[in-house]
Amino acid sequence: MKVLFAFLVAVLMPFSSFACAMEEESDALDLRALQSNMMVAALSCDQQKNYNKFMSKYQDRLIDGGDEIKSYFKRTYGFGYEQELNRFVTNLANKATERSMKKNASTYCQQMDAMFKNLLSLEEEMLADFVEEKHFANMHGVNSCS
Repeated sequence: MKVLFAFLVAVLMPFSSFACAMEEESDALDLRALQSNMMVAALSCDQQKNYNKFMSKYQDRLIDGGDEIKSYFKRTYGFGYEQELNRFVTNLANKATERSMKKNASTYCQQMDAMFKNLLSLEEEMLADFVEEKHFANMHGVNSCS
């Protein structure tokens, strides 16, 4: 009976508690955290034009990142990865919204306007450094394997 119980726990326990993100996956998760924050800023601060410019400028990186994230969730959750991925993206957006609401609206929008300007003036190859500098890794909660 104990063996059967141990087997069932091992099989049914979500893999997420053991899965860390490989470097490429971790970078993609960080980028997704940035994207969620910029999306909230666009909606909260009437910055849709800048958000669209951001999305256009970094489109290839965002698409590649999305593929990496999907790979991470498939590896981590298997068959049920889509539900967990949707939950993850929703959670990032909710956290970004909560952070935006903790600040004075005018101050928040000024800060996000400056961030949009920084992102849009950045050389594309500097995006990863920007994301790391702004500590977006702390926002998604997935541990890196490295």
